[in-house]
Amino acid sequence: MELIRRAARLMGWSGLLLVPGVAASWGLGAALGLVGGMLWALANVWALSQLTQGSLSAQPHRRWKQVCLWLIKLPLLYLVGAWLLLNPWGSPLGFLVGFSWWFVALLASAMLGVAASR
Repeated sequence: MELIRRAARLMGWSGLLLVPGVAASWGLGAALGLVGGMLWALANVWALSQLTQGSLSAQPHRRWKQVCLWLIKLPLLYLVGAWLLLNPWGSPLGFLVGFSWWFVALLASAMLGVAASR
C-alpha cells in the first residue's frame, strides 16, 4: 500500500505543476478535464484499495462497509466519470490524460522505490 500512497502523492504534486501549464497551453477546458480525470482516478484507486483491504479482513462488520463501497464505486463513480467526460466545460482528451496520469505516477513511484532500495 505504500506504493499506492507514494503514487498518489506524486500525482498530486505533479498535478500542481502540470495543470497551470496545460491551462496556459491548451486552455481552461483542457486543464479542467485534466483535474477531473486525476481526481476520478484517485477516487477509483481509493475505492479499489478499500475494497481490497476489506476483502482480506476476516471481520464481519466490514461486510457492510464493503457493500457500501461497491454501491459507491460502481454506479456513482462511473456516473461521475461519464458526466466529466460529457460535460461541455471540460475536455474529454484532458480527462483521458488526467486519468492516465495515474499510471505514469504509479510507474515513476515504482521506479523510484526500486532505485532507493539499491
